[in-house]
Amino acid sequence: MIEFREIRPFEYLELMEPMLVDHWLALGSFPDMAPLKPDFATIIALDENGKLMSIGASDVDELVGYSINVMTNCFQSAYVLMCQNMVIWLVLKYRSGASGLKLILET
Repeated sequence: MIEFREIRPFEYLELMEPMLVDHWLALGSFPDMAPLKPDFATIIALDENGKLMSIGASDVDELVGYSINVMTNCFQSAYVLMCQNMVIWLVLKYRSGASGLKLILET
């Protein structure tokens, strides 16, 4: 059974990297023109500044998916917090059933 919980991405970068590659190969429109080059420094900086909300999907102790979202205040009103999903991924064998929908809802 998949468990969803908030994670700190910098603690999982090693586990996430192979999934980022799979994600890019599956969905990247022009991998030759725009090769995969994750900006881990920015991910870490945003996380350290409280600007990321990230959900990990785990099966027992194995990370099988994630959702990484950037949060910031709205330009027009500092009272409004915006959240933009940057990447969401679930390993193929976990996509049957409602696991993908649950990851979206947890986000």
